[in-house]
Amino acid sequence: TFTVTGSNALDFTLGSRNLVKFNNVSVVDALGDTDILMGQVNQTWTLKGNEHLSDGNIDFEQIEVAQVVSGNASIDAGSTSVSGTDAFTVFGSGAVNAQGINFFSVNSVTLDTTDTVTDNNTGTYAYELESNSAMNVAGIGFNSGAYGNFNWGAGDTLALSDSHTIATNTLIDAKNAQLLGSATIDTFTVTDSNALDFTLGSQNLVKFDNVSTVDALGDTDIVTGSNGTDWLLTGTDNQATNNGITFDGVESLVADGGALQG
Repeated sequence: TFTVTGSNALDFTLGSRNLVKFNNVSVVDALGDTDILMGQVNQTWTLKGNEHLSDGNIDFEQIEVAQVVSGNASIDAGSTSVSGTDAFTVFGSGAVNAQGINFFSVNSVTLDTTDTVTDNNTGTYAYELESNSAMNVAGIGFNSGAYGNFNWGAGDTLALSDSHTIATNTLIDAKNAQLLGSATIDTFTVTDSNALDFTLGSQNLVKFDNVSTVDALGDTDIVTGSNGTDWLLTGTDNQATNNGITFDGVESLVADGGALQG
């Protein structure tokens, strides 16, 4: 176990042996087994390659676990990190794996545009989109990426931030994740089979395809059906289907040349 204590300084515990302090350290090779690196309060890690990272002063190699003594960690995997294309896998609240390292207590990650983000497919993860290059999942804010590389899927939820800045008419693949509305007035317009336009309050309109379910959540939400396509009431309060999409929590349905079927 290595614990960063200051600039180019650390504590080193080898197995169950006594702790030894070192200063003027620039490189550490942890060698075999599962090695733990403990950063300082609110540590920023720079990802440099497979099991290779830096605290800004010391390069650590063959590290499998990175934690912080307290506070939150941030990870820089941007173009300056020289780590190449990184695949981030979220596996819990504030927990993410990349380049063979399990990071904990993480609240922000700076991506390169080629980096990917997914989860470990255990349970439901809530993805919230903030802009064309930023999103939040499991308490971790990912920024400077590309939304096309954010890999939510069936079993997850997908939402827009109340103050999102996604460009108007951006098309996003929902990948069969459940699309969520907001606590304010939401407007949905079904445009094709499993496709819709979504306007959250007064924010920009965003287009989605591969949508199968929508939970509109609170306030008075309006859904306009696809042109010439009937609405089908399912028998459950505030629920109806149109052109392959089941809507929950809706208060107002508009038929665009279609009929209403009970």
